Amino acid sequence: MRFPCIRWEDNQGNSGYKVKNRFHNQCYFPEWIKEDKIIFNGTCLPQNAVDESGKGSYFVLYKFRYGYADNEKNAMDESAIDIDWAVNSKGQKIHLPGIDFIKIYTGVNQESGWLGECSTEISGIEDLHVLGVDIDTRK
Repeated sequence: MRFPCIRWEDNQGNSGYKVKNRFHNQCYFPEWIKEDKIIFNGTCLPQNAVDESGKGSYFVLYKFRYGYADNEKNAMDESAIDIDWAVNSKGQKIHLPGIDFIKIYTGVNQESGWLGECSTEISGIEDLHVLGVDIDTRK
């Protein structure tokens, strides 16, 4: 069963609904927020879900080149994020001596038919430097 759950609007004049589906019974709106709206700031990535069947039955979520959590399977290098990629709010490269906290949010705003909304699914995070793991990072 699918029905509109949460109405959204962005600063580009777009609006729609986050649609609830049969796979998720939980509330889609953060239950710890007392207000009736929440505002996110950040980059909204292009939609990457394509209905390859043309009938709403076979959706493929194409990965981005690199640098996004939940972009690739866990063991793949493309699932990693390198601290050396850090930029400030103006997009300028900066040096971070370390990281204390990581905020991860879904970077796309899209519905994928019967799959429902696209959301970032994180099952764990590892500091590869501490583990002594070296990966080929993109330059």
